[in-house]
Amino acid sequence: SNAVSPDDWQGRWERGATGFHQEEVTGSLVEFWSYAVSQLPEDKRDAVSVLVPLCGASRDLAWLLARPEVSSVCGIEISELALQRLLSENPQLGDDPSRRRSVGPGVECWESSDGRLKFYLGDLFSDSLLTELKSSCQLVWDRAALVAIDVPDRAKYVSRVRELCEAKHAWLMELADYDRSKYAGPPHAITEECTRSLFSGQYRVEFLGSTECPSRAERFKVPVFNQPVYFMSDL
Repeated sequence: SNAVSPDDWQGRWERGATGFHQEEVTGSLVEFWSYAVSQLPEDKRDAVSVLVPLCGASRDLAWLLARPEVSSVCGIEISELALQRLLSENPQLGDDPSRRRSVGPGVECWESSDGRLKFYLGDLFSDSLLTELKSSCQLVWDRAALVAIDVPDRAKYVSRVRELCEAKHAWLMELADYDRSKYAGPPHAITEECTRSLFSGQYRVEFLGSTECPSRAERFKVPVFNQPVYFMSDL
């Protein structure tokens, strides 16, 4: 089985097996960000609250915080080491240990000195996280989070993220697609048909484009590794 448990993800950070950590801001976030914001209700466009599930130490967090239209960013991540790396790479966020609090069993929250970044350390599916964040975000940036989740848990993941967002919200997502007979994941490949069926009924699903990633094709030993980008909106 290629199931990845929370302990496995922590182990990856401990071993330095974090090939998913990118040294640059994700290209598709930069490319499609303005479009995603333009689709939000007009009264939401200049104070966007962004949810970044399974965020790791992503460079995308600081990029989002630098956008004037972003009021807050909520990152959710299981690994303490990811938080440490984020703080060491982004001294502007501050690193005051007193800005850390428990929000319930197994979940802690670290806040940046300006309060705009809340980094939740814990399991996305924990009840205390749901209580804390319920209905608070408008835009989800999912860079390879859905495809990190075990395939049988995908619907559960979508439904949990929905619960963390306002009634009217949208997702900007970069996924992974490749020949699954050559590599089993993670990241777990997901076809366009499967993506649409996972979100249909709840969302308008829009395919925005796809880029090939030769370095990941090489790493996972697949002929082609595609990174399709979607916009899901229930607005």
